[in-house]
Amino acid sequence: MNRTIRFTQAQPTRLMLTLLAMSLLFQGVTLAAAEDSPVSIVTQAVVETKVATEDGRLVVQRIPASKVLPGDTVIFVNTVTNNSDSAAENVAVSNPIPASMLFVSSAATAEKTAITFSVNGGVNFDRPERLQVLGDDGKPRPATPADYTDIRWLFSPPLPAGVTKQVEFQAQVK
Repeated sequence: MNRTIRFTQAQPTRLMLTLLAMSLLFQGVTLAAAEDSPVSIVTQAVVETKVATEDGRLVVQRIPASKVLPGDTVIFVNTVTNNSDSAAENVAVSNPIPASMLFVSSAATAEKTAITFSVNGGVNFDRPERLQVLGDDGKPRPATPADYTDIRWLFSPPLPAGVTKQVEFQAQVK
């Protein structure tokens, strides 16, 4: 049984509206692939910041991405949980890359998953080296990370019962 979890969001034209939507959409939202799906997901949009500890050391902490500016990097963290008593096969998590952001190359992470990308709004996914888009001259050219519209992780092997895994990607505000 395929389980695809896909997030959508409005494409507001103003940066602040985009940030508000991201904040509301990606902070602690729990969604399931289908009503009967045992797989759930919590997605957060966070940024990394340096914080001083009591002993004066600086440590990097992740905090909600409630306010970001052009050039800032946002980390989208998906926490996937199999709430059933058996392994979930073919678990796929798909995220759109917000239109106001650029995917940060080589910044998608996850253990034991196949990561693929889309350049057509999530209609088709493939490995980066196989993706093509039309260039300014109307001829096909290899896609670059700036062309990516969506990212997908396919868990392999199946997600064991009761197990939680995280997948994440980074995008920079245009």
